[in-house]
Amino acid sequence: MRRMFRRQVRKTLAQEVPPILQEANFVFDKGEYGRAAELFERIAETASARGGPRAPLYYLQAGRARVFAGQTATASSWDTCDFRTQRARIKK
Repeated sequence: MRRMFRRQVRKTLAQEVPPILQEANFVFDKGEYGRAAELFERIAETASARGGPRAPLYYLQAGRARVFAGQTATASSWDTCDFRTQRARIKK
């Protein structure tokens, strides 16, 4: 019985994931790291504009995708997210 409940919870949670995040994860898993980085950057910018606490995580995932894509100059030159500000928002 417990196992069935867990499966139902997972299905409902998966339905609430935004399509752009699903696509970003899908293309990352497929190995299209450049496209995944673009999508994660767009997600991070949107989350940052809304003051979302997960924006730094999306920036990190975008950077990770850039490194895997061999675009290390782009991955290391980001100044768009102020992690200290995001961290302060999370602590409040």
